[in-house]
Amino acid sequence: DLHSFPTRRSSDLIKPDILVTDLMLPSVSGGDLIRHVRRTAELSRIPIVVISAYGDHYEADALAAGANVVLKKPLDSNVLVDSIKRLKESRGDVKLS
Repeated sequence: DLHSFPTRRSSDLIKPDILVTDLMLPSVSGGDLIRHVRRTAELSRIPIVVISAYGDHYEADALAAGANVVLKKPLDSNVLVDSIKRLKESRGDVKLS
């Protein structure tokens, strides 16, 4: 439940370069997580990649929620890396270590 996340000052937020998530998570839906990130000013520009075994309907929902890329399982790791590289090139602000 996203409402149970502790409230933190914006200076305390962890700000990842990219978020990779599934749609099925133990305590919250991936769609709710994506919407939460998009509504949080300090996190809203973080690129989001979804990896899921769900069908096309869920892909459309993830994109509507704010995901940048939706990849289907089973997934070749090279596809994930290529997707992240394309996001990096298109945005210019995603760091790859």
